Amino acid sequence: MNRHVLITGSSGFVGSNLIDFLQQKNFSVIGLDCCPSKFVEPNYFIKTDIRDKNTLREILKEYKPCAVFHLAAISTIQRGQTNPQDTWSVNFGGTRALLDAVNFAGLNNTKIFFASTDKVYGVLPTGADSYTEEMPLCPINISPYDCSKAAADQLVQTANNTYVLRFCNLYGPYDTNKSRIVPATIITLLDNRANRIYGGASQRAILNRYKDKDGVVRDFYRDMLYIDDLCKALANLVNKTLETNLPEKIFNFGVGTPNSMKDVITKINIFMGNVTRPPKVNIVPTTNELIRQSVNSSRAQNFLNFCPTTSLDDGLRQTIEWWKNIIKTDKWW
Repeated sequence: MNRHVLITGSSGFVGSNLIDFLQQKNFSVIGLDCCPSKFVEPNYFIKTDIRDKNTLREILKEYKPCAVFHLAAISTIQRGQTNPQDTWSVNFGGTRALLDAVNFAGLNNTKIFFASTDKVYGVLPTGADSYTEEMPLCPINISPYDCSKAAADQLVQTANNTYVLRFCNLYGPYDTNKSRIVPATIITLLDNRANRIYGGASQRAILNRYKDKDGVVRDFYRDMLYIDDLCKALANLVNKTLETNLPEKIFNFGVGTPNSMKDVITKINIFMGNVTRPPKVNIVPTTNELIRQSVNSSRAQNFLNFCPTTSLDDGLRQTIEWWKNIIKTDKWW
């Protein structure tokens, strides 16, 4: 059996971790990204832009992968706000280019796994404590990231042999994005600076739902999934879909219990021995962040035996140790 798996965005956070797990399952990984990873090496690496249709067609025709993980994206709300045109071009246009290239190469049996996000759901409906796959997509309409991912999510659903994977907030080794809470806090403490949470939502209706008694929005709440738990599930998902056709094509991945971001930062402070400087939380109204998010992963549990085993405390400790080791090397600088 062909054991080639193509990963777009292979040098990113999820891609770097997924390479390790797929190689352990005896898959040969073809990595595609704008630049090589500092941390892990796929079996083959192609430097290209996800929007380059001709290169995509050549790669797919040459390797004929049995599966494709489409992770390439502008993956933060902040970058989406800074450059909305590129965000739409990469997140939606790149997805369309990949689907077209798979079709052009005649890969009728290749499984395509699209990395979506819980942000496609938008604000949790009144009375709901978590997102389910049946909920309509209703992203914040002033966030290019949220909207472009939702559009790509729906596009993927129109193609054959595709699976939509909606992730909650992920954390763990290989994530060096300073705009994300966990790496930003760890880097801040390693640099011995005061740390703050920055984020927020500019829509008054969203803010009003999460105000304290004094009218101030104080915190964010996120479903936090350790990257190893996700990658184990994704590696198993490839094998399962190659063996049988799953009746479901959309899966949420999370732990189902939202965590206070202030508490997450406090834990990192404690685990790094910084108990005398409590974190400060600032809400910045221009970043269009949802205040509360949590996903229901019952479908992934039922069909994929998805069962996260890493506690938040253990995951944060492992992430901190990775940072302490990597910051001493030239891979970080």
